Amino acid sequence: MMKFTFTLSNGMTYTEEFDSPADFIVAQLADFDVLPDEGKIIDLEVAGEKLSFEGTILDLYNKYA
Repeated sequence: MMKFTFTLSNGMTYTEEFDSPADFIVAQLADFDVLPDEGKIIDLEVAGEKLSFEGTILDLYNKYA
């Protein structure tokens, strides 16, 4: 499982979950991005393990693509 929390420039915070990093990549490859590229990641968990990550949703996509 992949779970992360991100904030947008307007201050809104969201948490998203995917079955795996691969499912996150597939979702972002759809005709339109499921999540905004500029969202800043503030918390990341993959396979039950909290990971240290600084960057945006686009950076996260590039890390796992």
